[in-house]
Amino acid sequence: MFSKIQRKAFLFITLIFALIGLISVFKSSTTPLAASPSPISTRQEDEDNTVFAPDVDIPFNEPPTSRVWGLGIWNKIFCYPSVGGFIVNKHITSVELDFLNISRFERTTPRSADPDEEDVFCRQLRRTGARWWDNYYAWDLAVVQKLAPMSAREREVLVLGWPEKGGVWVIREHDWGNLGSRGWFWTNAHTMEERCKALEMLAAVYYANIKDCELVKALLKGFGEHERESEQNYYHDRPADYFCEL
Repeated sequence: MFSKIQRKAFLFITLIFALIGLISVFKSSTTPLAASPSPISTRQEDEDNTVFAPDVDIPFNEPPTSRVWGLGIWNKIFCYPSVGGFIVNKHITSVELDFLNISRFERTTPRSADPDEEDVFCRQLRRTGARWWDNYYAWDLAVVQKLAPMSAREREVLVLGWPEKGGVWVIREHDWGNLGSRGWFWTNAHTMEERCKALEMLAAVYYANIKDCELVKALLKGFGEHERESEQNYYHDRPADYFCEL
């Protein structure tokens, strides 16, 4: 049989193990359990309730308030007809500036507050081959930023010369890239008469009666306002030979 000392030692060891067990149970009960994955339905509800930041509009260039934007080799000229929309030609040289009676050295040429006077200027600007657009942003998106498709009519380029004797000289190309194949020396002209001589050297077509040229007649009729064409007529960049087949 165990002696008293042995029994006391056994009881003491048993008591120690019991205390260790109690401490372990206490710690496990006070330690938070790891978060379990949320059910799919709960996660879906959380996603549905997520608040997103509002959409931010992509900033466009501010619409112009004057007739002239920039003065240099090429100048952009705008006008604002009474029918709405706006008319623009972004390939204006010093010859056209004189033709439009716009200073070649002053950047600020405000639009007219008189609708009739502005319409007169718009008709003159159309004689440079300027195009009508629904609004400034449509033109900026398609022509400047090249983020929107354009129709063949919107890409078409007309270089015109108005001689003192009457009639009109006309060069028509499908885009400015094709026009460059003829050469750019016509931009060196100092006067409209020199422009006409340069266009003649480039095999431009001369119409003694401007009504015989449908392209020019369309420029002089109204302001060029039109409904948007069929979507199939609009396209982004195409191979160069595509334009030759139009």
